[in-house]
Amino acid sequence: MSEPRRYEIYRSVIAKVLKDQEHLPSLPAITLKIRRAINDPNTTNETLAMLVGSDPALSALLIKSASSPMYRTVSTPKTMEGVISIIGFTGVNNIVMAHSINSLFVIRHPVIKKLYNISRKRQVVKGAMSGLLAHKLGYRPADEALMVSLLSEVGTLALLSAFKDIPDIPDTETYFRLCRDYSKSLGVILLIKWNIDQKLIDIIKHCGRWEKPTEGTLELLDVINLGLYHTIKYTSPKAQLPALDTLAAYQKLKPPYNAMDKSNRLSLITNNTAAIRGMIQLLQ
Repeated sequence: MSEPRRYEIYRSVIAKVLKDQEHLPSLPAITLKIRRAINDPNTTNETLAMLVGSDPALSALLIKSASSPMYRTVSTPKTMEGVISIIGFTGVNNIVMAHSINSLFVIRHPVIKKLYNISRKRQVVKGAMSGLLAHKLGYRPADEALMVSLLSEVGTLALLSAFKDIPDIPDTETYFRLCRDYSKSLGVILLIKWNIDQKLIDIIKHCGRWEKPTEGTLELLDVINLGLYHTIKYTSPKAQLPALDTLAAYQKLKPPYNAMDKSNRLSLITNNTAAIRGMIQLLQ
């Protein structure tokens, strides 16, 4: 079969997924319960702690997060209520969403699993980069940058669900091409299905638009685009990227935060590799 014909088959398979959204993953029940509780004005730290405590994996992640660079405190909280008092309800929501993404896509096919691992690595590195930058640059809440950065990559993971029932799995190069063509639109469909705030969806739509100007001080899109830029340099060293200092987001940075190393990276990134590695481990 010719390559153009094969690509058309992949396109038609993806088109069916876009039309039949019932096969796209839904958020876990515990995530929906926690989000409803957070939006309830009567919810207290105690009641939210009891709800979170029903999921041991999520509880462990929140405890680790409270001790991460984004929430560095003098002493580690000893109770879930203490964790929530440090992270806050918004932070809990963001971290719960980040945790949910990791559990949504169960891949068993060995070839698809390989593609998933490539995309998942990029997603996690991007989340860690964005979270670190948000923390260091003073964007608040920093965990929002991490969460939105992760959500901006869900389309690349969801794309793989289109291939689970076909015999001819795309190779890596073709998968990347399909991601460029379809991952963002597929991701937006998922985020709408999950009732993600439209303002955040609009930001995700503009991820990777290096020239996209934003007004005033550093905004969420700026942080995520800086995280994406450095993620591409880390995961795809041969990728063709514009010079860092030509990015609209970079031009908002003031000394000393705009310092660059010899590899056209922010020194803020290269000087905090240990913290980034720690956040990557937290997200995996």
